[in-house]
Amino acid sequence: MTVKNNHWQKFSTNWEVIGSPLRPNEEDISFIETEILAKLKLNLSIIYRVVILGVTPDFISLSWSDNIEIIAIDKSSEMIANIWNKNENHKKKRTVILGHWQNIPLPDNCCDIILADGCFTQLDYPNSYNQVLQELKRILKPQGLFSSRFFLRPSQTEKITNIFCDLKAGNIGNFHLFKLRLAAALQKSTEAGIPVDYIYQIWKENISNPDEILHQLGWSLDLLKTINVYENSPSIYSFPTLEEVKNLFGNYFTELSCNFPHYEQGSLFPTIIFQNS
Repeated sequence: MTVKNNHWQKFSTNWEVIGSPLRPNEEDISFIETEILAKLKLNLSIIYRVVILGVTPDFISLSWSDNIEIIAIDKSSEMIANIWNKNENHKKKRTVILGHWQNIPLPDNCCDIILADGCFTQLDYPNSYNQVLQELKRILKPQGLFSSRFFLRPSQTEKITNIFCDLKAGNIGNFHLFKLRLAAALQKSTEAGIPVDYIYQIWKENISNPDEILHQLGWSLDLLKTINVYENSPSIYSFPTLEEVKNLFGNYFTELSCNFPHYEQGSLFPTIIFQNS
C-alpha cells in the first residue's frame, strides 16, 4: 500500500534550497516595498494590522514599523515550527496562527493590509478560491489593500517533451522554474488541478539520471529534495490563467495594479494589488 507523505512537513525542512520563482525574489519584494510599504510610511497613523497568508519570511522581515501588528496564518504546524519559529526578525507585535485561510479566526474589518505569495496554487479552483476570497473581504477594512503574487499557466499549454528538452539543453534558468512549468503543462484544467504526485511520476519517467542532469547543468543536487517531496503527496496544485484570476478576484476586489517581473517567464508570476470596496 502506498503511504501518503506529509507534503508541508517535507517542504518546510527543505526551505533553505527553495528559490525564485517559488519564493519572491528582490524584484517582487521591491514592488511590495514601493507600492505598499513606502506609501504606508507616509500615513502610518491609520495602519494598524497586516495579515500574511502563510509564513513567507520575505514578507515578515520587511521593514514594518514596530507599531504595526503582523499576523501570519498557516495551516501547517511544521511550516510554523521550521520557518516562522526560526525567523530571527521577529519583533514585538508579531503573531502566528495555526488555521485555514477558508475560516480565518479574526473579526470582521480588522486588518488594513493582506499579503499572499503563490498561496492560491495550493487551493482547488474555484471553490476554495472563493471561500478564501470571502474571508479576506470579510477581515479587510474598507479601502484596505490585498496583494498577491500568482503562479499562472500560459494561455497556450506547453508540450511536456519541449519542457524536458529545454531542461536538458540548459534553456531553463533554475530547477524551481522547471517544476512550475512542468506542473502547469500537466494540468488538464484549472478545475481539475494537478496532483503533485503525478508531477513526480512524470519526472521519474523522463529523467532516469537526475544526479547527472543537475550536475551537467551546474545545479546543486540538494534541489532534488524539492521534487522528491512530491512523491506520494496528497496535495493538488492549481494554475489559473491571468484571465481566470482577474475575473474571479474582480468579484470581490478592485484591481489597482499588476506587476510582471522581468525575470525568466515573469509573465506567469505577476503580483496584483487589489483594494476592498
